[in-house]
Amino acid sequence: MKNNASPTLLSKVSSNVEERLFGKSWSPTEEELTLGYSHVKRLVEGDAFSLPNISLYAQRVIAHLCVLAPSVRERVGNVFDFDGFWPRATVLFEQRVDVISYEVLLSNIDNLVSMDIDLDIIEIASDIILAVSTVARRSDTNARNRRVIKQVVTTYSNTKPDGLVKKRQQYLASKFSSFRKYSESEFDIGNSRWVNAFFDTYVEAGVVRNIQIFCAFDQYVSVLNKVPSCQSHEALDDGKAYIVIRFDQVIIVYSANGEKGYIFNAAKHSYPAHDLIAKLPMMKPNMGISLSRAGIWQYPVSYLLKKVTGFTPKRSEYMVNNG
Repeated sequence: MKNNASPTLLSKVSSNVEERLFGKSWSPTEEELTLGYSHVKRLVEGDAFSLPNISLYAQRVIAHLCVLAPSVRERVGNVFDFDGFWPRATVLFEQRVDVISYEVLLSNIDNLVSMDIDLDIIEIASDIILAVSTVARRSDTNARNRRVIKQVVTTYSNTKPDGLVKKRQQYLASKFSSFRKYSESEFDIGNSRWVNAFFDTYVEAGVVRNIQIFCAFDQYVSVLNKVPSCQSHEALDDGKAYIVIRFDQVIIVYSANGEKGYIFNAAKHSYPAHDLIAKLPMMKPNMGISLSRAGIWQYPVSYLLKKVTGFTPKRSEYMVNNG
C-alpha cells in the first residue's frame, strides 16, 4: 500500500489480495491499518490524496481507518487529525463506487461517537450517509451496483445522524461528569464547583462539540482511575489538570481547581487541543473564574456563548449553594 515501502513488506500485508478485494468478510490487520495511516499522512501532506494515487485495496483500508474502534484508533492513529483529510476522503468514496467501502463505513459509524476531534462528528456521519445515498442515485452507477448499494443503505437504515447525536451527547456528558467528580473531590475549597456547574448546563443542553481532559505526567495514573478519558501532557506542571471544551466557534479551557480560565476564538486557535494546552504557560488567563461565587464572569461568558450556541442558562441552574 505504501509507495515507498519495501517489496517484502508490501507482499506481506497484501497477501491474499483477491480475498481483500472481493471478500466481504475481510478486514485489515493492525499492521495494515498502521501502514495505511502513514500512507494517508504522506498523501495528505503531499497534496496527493486523490483517486489516481489510491488503489481499491487502499480505499478499503482508509474506510476502516475512518471508523476504527476507540481502542484500535488509540494505537493506530486518527486520520481525521490530518488537516483537509475528510473533504478529500468524501470525494474519493463518491468517485470510486465500492460497496464494501460503504458497508464498512455504515456498519461501524457508531465508532465516530467517541472521537476526540475538532470537526463536527454529526456532520461527518451525515457526509457518509449522504455520499453513499448519492452514489446509489447517480445515473453513471451501473444498475447492479445501484441495487446492491440500496440494499446496504436499507440494511443500515437505522443509522441516522439524529441517533448519533444522542449517543454523542451521552458520551460527552459522561466525560464531563467524570472530570467534575474528580475536580470537586480533589479541590473542594476552590472555584471548581461553580465553574463546573456553569459549563455543565451547556453539556446537558447538547451544544458542546467536544471535550478533552489533560493532566500532568506524574498525576496521570491517579487521575486516569477517576477520569478514564484523561490524556497526559508534558507541558503541565506537577498536579495540574485542565479541561478543554470545544463549541463551534469558541474554545473554553480551565483548570481542575477552578483557578485559571481561558476563552479562545476557535478560528484563531484552530490547532489541536494538545497544542493549545502546550501554549497555556505563555498565555494569561482571560476568563476571571476566580470570582465564580459572585457570579461576575458567568454573565458575559453566557452572552458570548449565546451567539454561537443559541443557548442561555438560567442563573439558578449554575449558581450553586455556598454550603
